[in-house]
Amino acid sequence: MTDDIVEFVAEDDADSKVAEMPAAHLWQILVVDDDPEVHESTRFALSDIELLGARVSLQSAFSAEDARQYLSAHDEPAVILLDVVMETSDAGLRLAKWIREDLKLLKTRIILRTGQAGYAPELKVISEYDINDYRVKNELTQVRLITSLTAALRSYQQILRLETSHRGLQHIIEATRSLLSSDGFRQFSFGILTQIGGVLNLNESEGIVVVSIPRDRVAAEPFELNDQSIVAATGRFEGLIARSVQEISSLLQRQLIDRVIKSNQHYFGAEGTALICRGQHFSLVVYVECRQAVTAEEKDLLQLFCQNIGLMADNMTLIDRLNQQAFFDPTTLLPNRNSFEQWLDGQRRQLFDHRLLLINIDYFNSVLETLGQAKCAKLIRQYASKLQGSLRDISKFFAHLGDDTFAAVIPGAVDKTVVESVLNQEVAFTGFNVHIMATAITVDLDEMGLNGAQLLGAAHLFMKDAKRHNRRGLKHYPMAALENGRRNIQLLRDLVIAIRDDQLTMHYQPKWDLAGECYCGMEALVRWPHPDGHWVSPAEFVPLAETAGLGNDLFQWVLERVLREYADLIAHVPQAGPVAINISGAQLHDLSIVDRFTACAERYGVPVSSLIFEITESAAIVGGIEGAIELLGRLKASGVSISLDDFGTGYSSLSYLARLPVDQLKLDRSFIQKIKEPAGVAIVRSILDLSASLGLDVVAEGIEEEAEARLLRELRINSFQGYLFARPMPMAEVRELLQGRA
Repeated sequence: MTDDIVEFVAEDDADSKVAEMPAAHLWQILVVDDDPEVHESTRFALSDIELLGARVSLQSAFSAEDARQYLSAHDEPAVILLDVVMETSDAGLRLAKWIREDLKLLKTRIILRTGQAGYAPELKVISEYDINDYRVKNELTQVRLITSLTAALRSYQQILRLETSHRGLQHIIEATRSLLSSDGFRQFSFGILTQIGGVLNLNESEGIVVVSIPRDRVAAEPFELNDQSIVAATGRFEGLIARSVQEISSLLQRQLIDRVIKSNQHYFGAEGTALICRGQHFSLVVYVECRQAVTAEEKDLLQLFCQNIGLMADNMTLIDRLNQQAFFDPTTLLPNRNSFEQWLDGQRRQLFDHRLLLINIDYFNSVLETLGQAKCAKLIRQYASKLQGSLRDISKFFAHLGDDTFAAVIPGAVDKTVVESVLNQEVAFTGFNVHIMATAITVDLDEMGLNGAQLLGAAHLFMKDAKRHNRRGLKHYPMAALENGRRNIQLLRDLVIAIRDDQLTMHYQPKWDLAGECYCGMEALVRWPHPDGHWVSPAEFVPLAETAGLGNDLFQWVLERVLREYADLIAHVPQAGPVAINISGAQLHDLSIVDRFTACAERYGVPVSSLIFEITESAAIVGGIEGAIELLGRLKASGVSISLDDFGTGYSSLSYLARLPVDQLKLDRSFIQKIKEPAGVAIVRSILDLSASLGLDVVAEGIEEEAEARLLRELRINSFQGYLFARPMPMAEVRELLQGRA
């Protein structure tokens, strides 16, 4: 086998430049034949020939074994001219089989040649090994050789284009999924630059993203968006973030961006690539420095990508709004409880010598009644500003947890008198000074075996005690003070017995499909009839079980009882619909649930596809979002569906929603109660739009009035749960209800 690449170019200066052409612009053709004269005649026939706009680079192999060695060590050729008869009468056919089946060279075109017509392959071989052509050597004139090669190269070209399009479409799908999980509009905008660079195969993309808002929409857009402002930039443009387009130093680039905005069309040229992504309320203009020519396939992919970006852009600004509401207090713009809990969880190892400081304004309700909501909010803002300023030198984090409550993390060594001195503040208000008094407590963080949410819950209990016994002062509480009272201890003992002796029971609340006018499943709800005759609320005994480490025992009892009763139900009412089981925060981080659940479902013969696990927003986040995502992913992979319960009442962060593998949202009763108001309708419609964009079903729960159901039906919600349709009931009554409608 010869290792030299034979390039057929003229010797004169004009044509000698072709020899410098990159290998990508040469058709790589491998000649496999044991006759040296065939190689020479092929070289002669193809000298000075250009096929489909490119010259030919010939390589030679004089046996099937030579060809195997070459193909194993080099990139695939475009075409192989393959002799059928070499070492053996079928050496060429065996090589063709090896090329397709073992080496997996599926794009390379193969032209079989033979000097003996009697050795022609069967038709099934032509089809099975994807042979492009078959020729007898003495019939293969220069014209026929070039014709055959041109057809093979054109076929190879088309295969490459199809593969490029497939890769490009896959990139668009992955890019869309990646951008959809962006944590807010800024990250989304930076992601656009990264993904466009990927489509154009740029190692490092340098560019900017500009917001363009129609004049009649400027006032309606989020506070952080200004017309023709730069929201993302990379490379040498990075210093332009948050500045105006007019501050771009290059006049040509400014004019190019302006041209795209005015023409509403993409631009591809030597100056760079500028794309416009049109949203419902505003557009994004993306400028990327790209000196290389953009192919037709890349233009088509970018067109599709920009359409997707336009659809997602409006949703991303809504995510920013909801994130703002989820993590910052609207009155003071300080971090809220959600932010504080997350910060505590992330900083636990660094806070071993610090304390949580909780501050609560005294007699706040009286102040609110006297001043009214608007004036009271102004007073709170001024108090928050002074309090934050006074604590700035000693606090690591400062948050506004609610109307009258603030929190900070301070070093444990801070003198008590320093903290007491900042509690009471004089605030100038409407021409006179208002003296605000407050009560405070501290908790040692190094003692906490609790996460942020649990710690704040304990701190609020301590605050209630301080309000009763130490108002207007500062009191320190060790975590040991969190010991349950006598009633809780007795209730816990009773709960252990109730789980052991099967004293608990299950009720089920059917769901209603308004479009089909039928029941479409149910939610399982655990109930506890206490031996003394009263019903213990789940809101009381479920958290108690979690705190005492009985969460797994309670969950296993519920799982066994529900699947056993549900198996009996579907044996008599096959169309009963799926049953939903609630999972608490503790279970969301116990991977053994997957095996326990699948074993239980198999034991009772219940198809996993008929089961739904319901989680709450806060339960998914408390204890770590990553662990929840992993467990839910495993559950979903087993075949169950995942429903997000009480949506809108917890963290309401859509960056979490985009990451959680959920199939369904349950719209909380608090939204339903406001559905008769325009603002309530707008909020519900926004949630429905986002759910649709994420491919999620929506169930409205807590429906109690016909008017509520009618308004929700007008918003195209069909699945309902609430007392209007059915109350929670034992399984026997569910079966009777469903059979009555069969």
